[in-house]
Amino acid sequence: MNEWAKKGFLQSFCKVFFKSKPKTLNIILWFMDRVATDLLLQKDSSQEQFKNFIDMLSKYDLNFLEQQYKLSEKYKIAPEQLKNDFRHCLKVITDKEDLSSFLFALFSDGIFHSEIRILSYYYEEWFGLPYKFQG
Repeated sequence: MNEWAKKGFLQSFCKVFFKSKPKTLNIILWFMDRVATDLLLQKDSSQEQFKNFIDMLSKYDLNFLEQQYKLSEKYKIAPEQLKNDFRHCLKVITDKEDLSSFLFALFSDGIFHSEIRILSYYYEEWFGLPYKFQG
């Protein structure tokens, strides 16, 4: 992820979702700042507001998962292949635009999925119930 962040994916991600450039290209520092900021913004939210925020992130994540699925189907990449031999699977995607979309979807899914897991933990800590997405 850090390698991809430095190759421009983090800048693209921030441009799409925040309309700004990231303060750093180190994905770990950027991500920790992003999660801390979101937690600070949500700390006084009601249970419903916090759930709605996590739901919004989950919907974005589902969109990127759907993109990955469609491109995997198009290029006949099995999920096990992607998990076990990631770099080889990328060689199968011959269209540069598809490859760029696939990589951006993987990168974005990694960010959203990770933040959703962290926020879900705090949701359960703060409200005593596990977070469940109902899209």
